[in-house]
Amino acid sequence: MALNHLKNVLARRDQIINNKSFRRGMVLFFFVVLLLVLLISFRFLFAVLALLFLSILIGFFLRPIRSLTLGIEIGILATVLSSMTHGIKAGLVVGLGVLTAKLIAEGSLSVYSLVIYPSHIIIAIGAGLIPEANITAVGIAAAVFHNLFTGLLSFVFLGGQTGKILTFVSTNLLFNAFLFWWAAPFLLRVMS
Repeated sequence: MALNHLKNVLARRDQIINNKSFRRGMVLFFFVVLLLVLLISFRFLFAVLALLFLSILIGFFLRPIRSLTLGIEIGILATVLSSMTHGIKAGLVVGLGVLTAKLIAEGSLSVYSLVIYPSHIIIAIGAGLIPEANITAVGIAAAVFHNLFTGLLSFVFLGGQTGKILTFVSTNLLFNAFLFWWAAPFLLRVMS
């Protein structure tokens, strides 16, 4: 039984790797890397590449259970950190790149993504305007805003199911609170 499960997992992995959206995601990944190499410092680049890789990894791990709509993502973290350390443009490029890579890896780039992108743009602008603020406070405020914004728009305009929205919001808020409390202060020093 375990051997059959392993065979199924490997077959699914091969399907993912041969998938057109996976290849597009890899092209996006290398484009973002090239752009960052040309524009930004090495420590920042290293941190961004780690966040991008981790985001893709999270997407792949969530792919089989994406119907549960878990809010485990690091797009808000990447957006806030990049905006606060290198300005709004860097926050936009990094945040949207990390977000897109995760959505492609997870296979959940859909109509619901339409409400996620404006939220990240607003977060990048907001965080970029207050670079000296406390990263934990800004990050948690950004997560609260993101969940209110996307949750309400998904429910009102896209007919999102209340249970799925609440599952995403609760897991996303807890996950981001943990990230901004535990990892963000360290990453802020690395990326500065």
